[in-house]
Amino acid sequence: MIPKEMRWEITSKCNLKCKHCIVEHVKNEDLDLEANKTIVDKLKKNGVMEILFTSKEPFAYNGFLDLIRYCSINDIYVSIITNGTLIDDEAIKYLYRQKIKFIAISLDGWTSSSNDFIRGTGTFEKIVRTIEKLCLENKVQKNTYIPIYIQNLLTNQNTDEIDAMFELLDKYPDVQVSIGQITESGNASNHKECIVDQSKFRKAKQEIMTRNKQLRRRIFFKDESYFEGVWFNYLNGRSFKAEPPKCSIDENYYTLLPNGDMCKCIMLKDVEEKVAYEAVFGNILNENIYPNYNFDFDRSYKNVGRCKDCRVVKACNLCYIVSKSENKMDEQRALCDYYEKKINLEVDNLLKQNLRVNINKNVIVKNEKLFLQKDDHSIVPVDCCEKVATKLKEMMSLKDENIKLNELDYSFQTVEEMIYQNLIFKVE
Repeated sequence: MIPKEMRWEITSKCNLKCKHCIVEHVKNEDLDLEANKTIVDKLKKNGVMEILFTSKEPFAYNGFLDLIRYCSINDIYVSIITNGTLIDDEAIKYLYRQKIKFIAISLDGWTSSSNDFIRGTGTFEKIVRTIEKLCLENKVQKNTYIPIYIQNLLTNQNTDEIDAMFELLDKYPDVQVSIGQITESGNASNHKECIVDQSKFRKAKQEIMTRNKQLRRRIFFKDESYFEGVWFNYLNGRSFKAEPPKCSIDENYYTLLPNGDMCKCIMLKDVEEKVAYEAVFGNILNENIYPNYNFDFDRSYKNVGRCKDCRVVKACNLCYIVSKSENKMDEQRALCDYYEKKINLEVDNLLKQNLRVNINKNVIVKNEKLFLQKDDHSIVPVDCCEKVATKLKEMMSLKDENIKLNELDYSFQTVEEMIYQNLIFKVE
């Protein structure tokens, strides 16, 4: 069955030639507006409620605003990932009359020097101007608000621009930031000077989290391991969702290509990584294609090495390309090991030394059950055993913000679970 949400690579056109683009060499013929309206009809009939329009550059498609309007009148919400350089004043006014879930704008540096090195001369100024106009529109609109995201990748050119990053965010406090890392795929394979190594990435990431501790900007990091997310929550007093890697393919969240082809994942089609899997499974305009399918991916990596004993192995669904690359799997396992060992060492130190922890103030006790309000404002149940829940309630009854666990009768497993469940934070 077609899922409720899907990605749509609406065009093969883009006005930029970014040095890290993973899909520049993926080419398809664009369909005209009427054909794409037919696709919207078919998606609506099959229960699709949200469409994410993404790369190449959606606003380079002739008729894109008309297509957004057609989605809106069919009660389909639209999200857009864009480079932000083709959105003029008229388009902004138009977007605020449609059903827009969010707009994410790519910015790969916090100065013109670093961003333009990746995206091209003059792009920084254009992108920031678009962000400014959208933020202003959010203020003047009385009944409509569109969340604005900045999508940023840490590179060798921008890891020392953290001051500039927060200076920019101070101007636009409502903007949310998603930060990731360039992978050696697509154009990045020929521009390795952009790729930051893991140690430098971790250092920059920690500095951003430390600086943001008091400012509380909504900054999220992508492509982390589950253990990394747990560690940074504990270390920085945050409540981000620490989740195992997820591949949208496992949820049948496929991608529509510009010619109507249904593609399991754009990364599996015509990129440098060659994998033994057919990416395209039909064309949505072909009436003979019934939209039921099952992507049966090989997940045998879960039975090998440290993965088979991992606490989140059942929920972990790595990118298929990563799982089929020995080098990439070694990198992934090393990343998990690095942070899992840090967590284990911290638990040991908490039980043996005079270290202090704080209870997460976002813990909610209701009907004897524990819930946690995350930094994205969602409220989730705490999945811990009765023993851990009891111990936490004991800690809460102490009404002490700085608690020494070595003075209490706590086991390694209890303290470990409290860290993994985001119930306690490190006190500096």
